[in-house]
Amino acid sequence: MCGILTVVSKNKSYEKLLNNLKKINTHRGPDKINTLFRKNHKILFRRLSIIDLSKKANQPFVNEKETIDLVFNGEIYNFIEIKKELERKGIHFISKSDTEVIMRSYEFWGIKFVNKLKGMFSIVIYDKVKNKFFFFKDPVGQKPLYYSFINDDLIVSSEIKDIIYLKKKKKIKIKENKKVVFKYLLRGWCNDNINTFFHNIFEFPAGTYSIYSKGKLSKPIKYWKIKFKNNKFSPNVFYEKFKENLKIHLRSDVPIAMTLSGGLDSSSLVKTAIDLGKRKKIKTFSLKLRSTENDESEIIQKFVKLNNLRHEFIDVEKFYSKKILKNIIKFQDEPINSPSHINQFILRKQIKKRKFKVLIVGEGGDEVLGGYIRNMYSYLINEFKDKLPQKIKKNMKKYFNLKDSQIENTLKKIRYDKINSLNDVEDYSPFLFLKKKKFKVPKSLKFFNSALIKKGNYFKNSLLSHIFERDMPYIIRAEDRISMCHSIENRNPFIESSFIKYVFGINTKYFCNDGIPKFMLRKSLEKKLPKFLINSKKVGRPFNLPFYIKHFYINEFEKVVKKTLISDFNKSQILISFKKDIKDNNSNKFPFYFRILNYAYWKEIFIN
Repeated sequence: MCGILTVVSKNKSYEKLLNNLKKINTHRGPDKINTLFRKNHKILFRRLSIIDLSKKANQPFVNEKETIDLVFNGEIYNFIEIKKELERKGIHFISKSDTEVIMRSYEFWGIKFVNKLKGMFSIVIYDKVKNKFFFFKDPVGQKPLYYSFINDDLIVSSEIKDIIYLKKKKKIKIKENKKVVFKYLLRGWCNDNINTFFHNIFEFPAGTYSIYSKGKLSKPIKYWKIKFKNNKFSPNVFYEKFKENLKIHLRSDVPIAMTLSGGLDSSSLVKTAIDLGKRKKIKTFSLKLRSTENDESEIIQKFVKLNNLRHEFIDVEKFYSKKILKNIIKFQDEPINSPSHINQFILRKQIKKRKFKVLIVGEGGDEVLGGYIRNMYSYLINEFKDKLPQKIKKNMKKYFNLKDSQIENTLKKIRYDKINSLNDVEDYSPFLFLKKKKFKVPKSLKFFNSALIKKGNYFKNSLLSHIFERDMPYIIRAEDRISMCHSIENRNPFIESSFIKYVFGINTKYFCNDGIPKFMLRKSLEKKLPKFLINSKKVGRPFNLPFYIKHFYINEFEKVVKKTLISDFNKSQILISFKKDIKDNNSNKFPFYFRILNYAYWKEIFIN
């Protein structure tokens, strides 16, 4: 796990600038900081040592002939298997690192090596013989890689902060991307394909590679695709796939922590880690909450006692403060959408204090396996069209706490207004505050993504849309920054690409069989987990947003709106509404108010 900064330029002035950067933004790699200065490119690398802690694994990694320079951020979980395959072909290794495995794989297979990798990664390779730079992103986009140009010089980095630093040193003004800002304020989700909140700073897309040659950067080339199949579901096979996937995620030369939320996903991971014989090698951590209805501490305590775990609750609320939000935004480089990241920021800070470098989390289980109510509705459209069996209604009520009227009304909406049901906007309240000339919902805000409007399997296309275009890109980005700002590597087994391929090869009916969300996971672990977890209901991300805003920002909100909020919104209407909502304790619009605060602080830190 590391931080990458590559400058493709013959200008020697960058050497001094990169040496200055050694002293700042060290959180992505505090263990070792190296530079490599070539005639046509300069590299700064910050290392967080996880696999092979020796000097031999340091980067930039250069081959014996000095024809290939390589830097890499992430983890290749199957590096042992790839290494053995290459050794059988006569390839010699000098280290035990996954970095060298990437190098030797590229030397042997060329750019097709990327199809061999299971893991999360951003990779930069310079091939001197070909005189080309290659930039690779893992299939799900777990590891960040941004780029921009300073005149004719290409800047590639793990963090936007490094790019901003170089731009400012070159007297280039940092500007906001107003289109992205506008979308964020209206709908919340930060993902905008290759665009960022910053003008002329971009992100390499997931599952692609790009080539830089003769002063030109190619369009992203997709190397990873997913095919839908209709394979039968076997609980035993599923569990073995799940276990093998977690097994490679547990590879580490440093201590490993795991989160335990009280939900099905994290509990499944922890129980499977125990089955793999890792009970004594892991420690679990949970949030302790006092001011929310989503406290699952009793369930967690029962599970911990049942499995004799080393466990610790972190009382996050005693660390709440006004400055935390600014700190998070500073490390994120961009505004956040969910206040739950505040809890996660505090949790990781405390985990870091306990000397852990690797954290395994359960994010993505709902997105990949169909755990949300929205997934249930797309499943029903795909499988049943109009007639809904009573058994499914019963289970929907059981797992989602729905009333009959809620089920029927939503189904009617979907049946007769399928296009509108695909709208990406969950909360229309921000649109009420747009100036009249802009009141009409822009087409760009509709969920017109290609996955949803494709012919074929509506349900699986809908899942893919949320994994690759909406929810998960934002969640992945936020979790990476929240972890790495504390020098912790975040590992997420549910969104490993080969596991996703396996899951999407299973017949659709098994995703939400009989109206049971995440049916495959529940069925595969029903003999391993207690019933109170197998039958657990979906609980939202725990955070009492109204409490947080009222406690820390109520006196500042008016100033923020008047000073910072973009002119597309009616500021006076927002302030009137805010005061009324505070008085009435109406939390419906608080996510919008939270985004306003986020935007204001982001602009203060990076733009003004």
